[in-house]
Amino acid sequence: MTHLAPAPDALIGKRFDVAVAKMLGISRAKASDLVASGQARV
Repeated sequence: MTHLAPAPDALIGKRFDVAVAKMLGISRAKASDLVASGQARV
């Protein structure tokens, strides 16, 4: 399943794991795991 979400202006220029964490309401460590596994992509 694919879910697309535009990044809010406040997150543009932030590290990707930080942006994912804030957008999904999860820890940065969990967001980093999602990025590393390819489950969160730009």
